[in-house]
Amino acid sequence: MILIKKILAYTAIVFLSVIVATVCLEVVTRCAVGIYTGDINSFKYGFNSNIRLERSGKQLTFKQPSTDSTEQKNIHQENTHSIRIAAFGGSTTIGYTCPGEESSWPEELEQTINAQHNTPLFKVLNYGKGYTNSDYAVEKLLTLDSSRPVDYVLWANFINESKILFEGVQRNHAVLSESFADILLDENVKDLLMLSRTKIFLQRLDKTFQVNLLFYRILSDISSATKKILIARNTAHSPPAVHQKRKKTFAKITSLNDYWLKSGKTERATDMAIENYRLNFISAKQYCDAKDIQIILIKLPVFMDMLGTNLEPNMKAGLLFFMEKIYTGIEDIAAEYNVPLIDVNDHYQSLNSLDNFFCDSVHQKKVGNKLTAEIITTALLNTIIYNIETMPQNKLQKRTN
Repeated sequence: MILIKKILAYTAIVFLSVIVATVCLEVVTRCAVGIYTGDINSFKYGFNSNIRLERSGKQLTFKQPSTDSTEQKNIHQENTHSIRIAAFGGSTTIGYTCPGEESSWPEELEQTINAQHNTPLFKVLNYGKGYTNSDYAVEKLLTLDSSRPVDYVLWANFINESKILFEGVQRNHAVLSESFADILLDENVKDLLMLSRTKIFLQRLDKTFQVNLLFYRILSDISSATKKILIARNTAHSPPAVHQKRKKTFAKITSLNDYWLKSGKTERATDMAIENYRLNFISAKQYCDAKDIQIILIKLPVFMDMLGTNLEPNMKAGLLFFMEKIYTGIEDIAAEYNVPLIDVNDHYQSLNSLDNFFCDSVHQKKVGNKLTAEIITTALLNTIIYNIETMPQNKLQKRTN
């Protein structure tokens, strides 16, 4: 009996030690990656995938997949016989965000444009990533695989450009700190950004643990259940004003919209986000020009009637103001740098109803992605892509020289 107890005790100690070691390893790794890359969420790993650090042009590859002769042959055939289109954006581009709607507009675009051209000439690559802005897109563009050249870049970043108002400036910090010192050096903004960054960091860390650590998830479920019980008890004894105050505090921490509006700096802050977009676009265009790639701006659609329906009035007003400004900013940038602009949103606003096309204010159902693909296809084939029949040969000559 004593021996059994000792075995059980030692087993429990080992068991707990493994859990603690796993959590510690996860924390240390995430923090190290965050310090190195500036993005706590950039450490990626999994079965049958590379283990790498990737952000802001910094990449370390721990496991490089082998490229056999068959894959090399496929790459050569793909380069020879296809026009490659790369799409960049956030969750509205990566798609698969609406429940039961497995679709994205780049995926639908490849099918639509090939069907209209009546040949599998076009290859559309989806480089979208959820909850990212043009900071991520431009760095992803700069590190594309050179063995698979791109002919066209569709730049579809828009609503996530507001991200720097939640988390602070990252990629263009040096430039924007000079141009927008009046708001970035504001002590209130610094304090609110620190609270916001801390909260976002903790949320992402929690999500990471939830996905990768079974025992953490179990403990988290227990904690959530306990919180629900305590909240239910407190609600019965706390006046509504207390809960309203907590709600407003939470809104300030997560969005800063309250402060931007109340301080009269909403327009100035929005201008900063648009300038960040412009700086990233300039970097992307310079890269594309050097590589003989045509970059095209895309204005994806928004269901304005649904935009901000679950937000407080101040936050909704700030979001609506931002959307109007970012759309105007994209148009101005297209005109300033003489690049094509495909205004998908303008087409949508002419429709009688948008209910069937969206699952929320910005994410589209499959039917919406198909319509977006059709609009982009028409613009590409009719006004932007010239000499389609000779382009693959021309591109091939440049790629093999």
